[in-house]
Amino acid sequence: MKKRIYLKRILLLLTIILLVPILIAFYAITFYKKELTELLITQAKTTYGLNIKIEDTKVSLFENWPNATIELTNVSACSDLCAKSAPPIFQAQSISVSFNLIKLLNKTFVVNSVSLHHGAISLLKDKNGNTNYKLIESTDTAKKGGGVQFNLHKINVTDIKLDFKNEERDKHIGILFRRNTIRVDSEGKLVNANITGNLKIEELLFKPSKGPFLKNTEAIVYLNTTIYLTHKSFFVDETSYAIIDEEKYSLVSFVQLNQEKKLTLKINAPEADFKKGVRLMNTKIRHDLAKITVTNPVAIQATIIAPIGKSADPELYVSMSGKNNNITIGNTSIPYNKVSFTGYLRSMGDKGQTTDLTN
Repeated sequence: MKKRIYLKRILLLLTIILLVPILIAFYAITFYKKELTELLITQAKTTYGLNIKIEDTKVSLFENWPNATIELTNVSACSDLCAKSAPPIFQAQSISVSFNLIKLLNKTFVVNSVSLHHGAISLLKDKNGNTNYKLIESTDTAKKGGGVQFNLHKINVTDIKLDFKNEERDKHIGILFRRNTIRVDSEGKLVNANITGNLKIEELLFKPSKGPFLKNTEAIVYLNTTIYLTHKSFFVDETSYAIIDEEKYSLVSFVQLNQEKKLTLKINAPEADFKKGVRLMNTKIRHDLAKITVTNPVAIQATIIAPIGKSADPELYVSMSGKNNNITIGNTSIPYNKVSFTGYLRSMGDKGQTTDLTN
């Protein structure tokens, strides 16, 4: 009998030990829910010029325990610096914002992680040159003072579409981030971010007459990036890669967002299927290479240099090489056996496109 009494007391004690932190967390996040939401809205407006609208807020204890989480539902963000008729920059069915629980109990609001679910980032430049994405230059005000501080370690993204349209030039970039995780480690003005997950590239359309790159392409990505906040640039290092149609492509990239806004991307695949590689190109290049059949894997190297925010077309340099390969060119069924070759394709912005093949 005494053993049963002791057992019940132990179970009761364990229950109390487990429930007390949960009840404290629930009380704290519920108590500060309204204040935290208002702070987030005010800070977005004063720091970036964003007008945030939220339909409802909910408290979640177990989504990112031991952090306390507020779920914001049916969220939209518009820029106060753009016309009132401009579409929202961002919309999402829900955003979960997780706060450090210990600091929350001391009324210090520090965001550790954010989860975005089912929405879109829409960047539009209409035919008159008007945009919907003008923002106030970011400062350190989001990290200091009595407002919400951001010490992000993880960002989860589920079914968020990046949609950029330039109606002046008929350019379009559409990428759906199906399920991605961004792990962040920041130190001063230096931010290291590891990006992993699945995405669908709807299209990369730079020039309608040449057609889109990567049309309806599924990809698995692993990207190690370093962001230099002072220099407004970021670097994707050589350990990064994308898997597309079971082919692995190594990636290196450098993006400049200062005065010379430019993207440089290098892609390398030592042993790639020729047809699969060609399918990643734009309509014009696919048409030019459609009459060539290569039986064995080839080495592919590509460099893309694209201006950001300018009307100029991107430059594309591609080389393909193979050894002891079997090739068929044109409508003839006569193969060229055991051929070693190197092919070059250059698309130099508005200067045109050239294709060379040597053996």
